[in-house]
Amino acid sequence: MLGNPFALGRDGYRTEVVAAYRRWLWAQMQESGPVLEALLALLRRAHASRLELVCWCAPLACHADVIRMALLWLHQQGNGKSQ
Repeated sequence: MLGNPFALGRDGYRTEVVAAYRRWLWAQMQESGPVLEALLALLRRAHASRLELVCWCAPLACHADVIRMALLWLHQQGNGKSQ
């Protein structure tokens, strides 16, 4: 659900692909659909225990960094608490 629909090479260099994913994820979050629900489920899981996002791209920038920032933003907004 949270996979990056943009591919290195086909859709640009790493920075372009990550930026495109950031824009895509933000748009999906505004729609309050399944992508936002997947993020909120991860955030609830993080509240319940330690959540660790890992990606084989590390230490290079990747879409997991964008997901992390989205989760932090949702947390700051008071979303994802146990219901």
